[in-house]
Amino acid sequence: RDVLSRLPRLLVLQAPSMRTKVEYLRRWLDVAEVAAAVRAWPTLLTLKRSELKDSVRYLKGDTGLSFNQIRRALLSHPEVLGYAHKMLHAPSVDEGAGQRSRHLAREREAARAKAEIAARKAAALRKV
Repeated sequence: RDVLSRLPRLLVLQAPSMRTKVEYLRRWLDVAEVAAAVRAWPTLLTLKRSELKDSVRYLKGDTGLSFNQIRRALLSHPEVLGYAHKMLHAPSVDEGAGQRSRHLAREREAARAKAEIAARKAAALRKV
């Protein structure tokens, strides 16, 4: 079964326009949460369905999170999907040289740290 079919908030990101996507997100998130998600990763609203699937697979496979951990993290911190997409498609540190590769490495580590923090927060909320 399709993972995304169980994540309705992510499916709204397939809506035809950014305005529609934001309106749908507003049904589940307050204004500050939507703003934080979009500010943290502005192109979050432009992801295609295949990119959403790849990002969820990345979170499930490469980070070792369970489906419930992923779901809770994404529902409370939708920007995590953007970080996953960014890490998945970032060039390897070995591919570049000099300042650009160091910048990419720092950016990837920051994205990974934010995704892990969100997952830990989601796990802590589950225990409460």
